[in-house]
Amino acid sequence: MQEVTIRQRARKTLVSLGAIGLVYKINDRLALKTPREAGNEQFAHELSIYDILEESPTCPDIPRSFLRVANGNFMDFCNGSSLDQLLLKHQTRSEAGFGGYLIKVTRKEPLEIVERWIMELSSASAWLESLGYVHTDIRPANLLLDRDSH
Repeated sequence: MQEVTIRQRARKTLVSLGAIGLVYKINDRLALKTPREAGNEQFAHELSIYDILEESPTCPDIPRSFLRVANGNFMDFCNGSSLDQLLLKHQTRSEAGFGGYLIKVTRKEPLEIVERWIMELSSASAWLESLGYVHTDIRPANLLLDRDSH
C-alpha cells in the first residue's frame, strides 16, 4: 500500500517514459523508476543487475540505485536530462514523421565537454566490462546528465 502512495505522489513529476519503465522525480537527488506493467521481466532483470553492481565498488559515472523493490528502483536523480534532450534543443528539425529529420545544428557543445562525456562513457563501459558485463543499449536517450553536465 505504501508503494502505491509513493507512486501516486511521484506521478505528478513524471520525467521520463522509457521502453520498460517510467521515471518520477521524488526530490532533487532521488528518482523512482517503476515498470510500465506489473511483473515486467525486463524490469526485474534490470533490478537484478543493480543487485550485482551493488556488490562492487561504485563507479562515479553510473547512477546509483539506493533501494530496489519488486515494482520500483530508487536511484540518483540526474536532473540535467539526457544527452538526447540536450542535443535536440540545439537542432532545427522537420515536422515530418516521429521527431522529423535534422535540418540544421544551431549550436555545438564545447569540445572540452564532449571530450569529458567521451571519457565518462568510456570509464563506465570499462567498469562494466571489468565485471564481465556490457551495456547493450548505449545511445543518447540513455545517457543521463547531472546538473553539472556529467
